[in-house]
Amino acid sequence: MNQNLDSFMGFLGTITGVSDKQMAISEIGVTFPDDTFGKESRHGVPFSVLLRDILSQDPTIDAALQRITDANRTCDLILGVGDGKAVGGSNFRSIQYSASVANFITDTNLQPVNDTWHAPIGDVVYHGMDWLCPGYSEVRVRVCVPSGALTGAAAATVTWSWAPPP
Repeated sequence: MNQNLDSFMGFLGTITGVSDKQMAISEIGVTFPDDTFGKESRHGVPFSVLLRDILSQDPTIDAALQRITDANRTCDLILGVGDGKAVGGSNFRSIQYSASVANFITDTNLQPVNDTWHAPIGDVVYHGMDWLCPGYSEVRVRVCVPSGALTGAAAATVTWSWAPPP
């Protein structure tokens, strides 16, 4: 099995990577959750081990999503899982992840809901650097409006700023 992983010496998990099964994973830590995350726990499968197992064992996005659903989850995160073999809108999910919930997010049920700084964009699932992070999520407002399209050239012109959510 071939994998391309971001990890650290002596670290037995992964935080981002791609497998030879064309599966990909990523994570964003959540510092500013809302009430929909429920409770956190430090007892369970470390998320980095869960992500490593997805890359090493799961051949499809459905298998990865089932692994996440069944896991004894821990801390608040936003995960990304993609399957390069799947077609159409079934090839990627963002996951609102905590000990209490595993909510699977697509472009048709984007979370969190906020028309000002996290409005839906067709065929796109996106997050800022946190769950409640208006400064980073405003990329949609600055780059995608009024054209409605995100391009590499347009994204390269964005000036980033950050402030804690209210």
